[in-house]
Amino acid sequence: MSRNGAARQEGQIVLSDNTESGRHLIRRLGGAVTQSRTAFFVNLDKPIQPPGFDDVLTVRAAIQIVQGACRQEDWAKLRAWLSQPVLPGLLLLSVPGVDGRILIGMQFDDVPVSARKKAARGFRPEKVHAWRELQYSPDQPVAKVGFDRYDSQFLISRGGATRVFRDKTVAIVGCGAVGSHTAERIASIGVGHLHLVDSELLEAGNLYRHVLGMRDIGAPKADGLRTLLTSRYPGLEVQARFTDVIELMHSEEDFLLKADVLVFALGDETLELRINEMLGRKVPRLHTWVDPLSLGGHVHVTGLAREGGCLRCLFHRLDGVGLTNRASFAEAGQSFQQTIAGCSGVYTPFSALDADRTAIEVARLTGRILSGKEIVDSLVSWFGDPEDFSAKGYRLSKRTHLFQPGECKSAPAADSECPHCAQWRS
Repeated sequence: MSRNGAARQEGQIVLSDNTESGRHLIRRLGGAVTQSRTAFFVNLDKPIQPPGFDDVLTVRAAIQIVQGACRQEDWAKLRAWLSQPVLPGLLLLSVPGVDGRILIGMQFDDVPVSARKKAARGFRPEKVHAWRELQYSPDQPVAKVGFDRYDSQFLISRGGATRVFRDKTVAIVGCGAVGSHTAERIASIGVGHLHLVDSELLEAGNLYRHVLGMRDIGAPKADGLRTLLTSRYPGLEVQARFTDVIELMHSEEDFLLKADVLVFALGDETLELRINEMLGRKVPRLHTWVDPLSLGGHVHVTGLAREGGCLRCLFHRLDGVGLTNRASFAEAGQSFQQTIAGCSGVYTPFSALDADRTAIEVARLTGRILSGKEIVDSLVSWFGDPEDFSAKGYRLSKRTHLFQPGECKSAPAADSECPHCAQWRS
């Protein structure tokens, strides 16, 4: 393939099981297919001694090594492949090693003109097969080929992620600051399928706390994330819906309910409480949000235990204020919406660091749910540095007395007086 950009290597070779998957990988790598040909892959039954970097491996020696280390039926298939005009012929060997199997590549190049003329006696030039040509040039060097692997099974383990998550699906509703960091973190633990839902376009004011950049301004956030994540993680499949979540639940319910885990990062308590009531205990899910001014972040896990708590359990009514979230580190009844001169919108002040730290907790809990380690509904909160928050004249909630700055804690979240939980238990 060829690649654009002066700093990128030209003329790279990409090996794949079939042409379609190879073209797909090349597109993700930012390249274009210039030509294609067959190669041959064989599993060796016995370990071999790989040639040293400076050692010259001849055609004769390479053939002897491969024939002596593979099964008879595999050798017959290799001979059949070489009985075609396939030079230069690329051979990929899977060799048993101490810590699993390793890949070794070798290429049988075109033989010299003199050897080709001898091999062509009695044959049409285009009909001379590789095996015959190689017999007339047995001392010709074989080129050793190095490989970078892009198969997700290898890369997931190499990157410290978990291969068993490749078949799992996580749906993320809300692709703003917290949701975008969450999508990236969940992809990084090896989850193979993401469903993204968001009804907003990326704006310039989102840039410094969103994972998307300037080229995505004006585009749907979910679509931008799909493009970003599939270009970064081989094997990851992402579907995106640019729509309102309530409309989606009516028109395409399975897009959410067929997921193994649901994550809500909408930043809209009223909407999430409505969704909480609609979903009940149908699917394991996490609701996540951040407190303003780096005060902290929260992840509420629900839908795991029949007797667990729901999102409504976190809220109680306060006279003169209405429903308030008892998980918050900020005292109820305060407004944190800010505006900037010359801008028409309002925003809640928090940073990308706050969004990412919260997203890390979401990804950690998602992995525990998918692996069966997290079985109890809970509330996980991390507490930041309250200095700036207090310096601006805002008041802390009583819950902050349970935390030290930088501390993260998990606690039960069920409320025995919750009207929704009482309904579901009955």
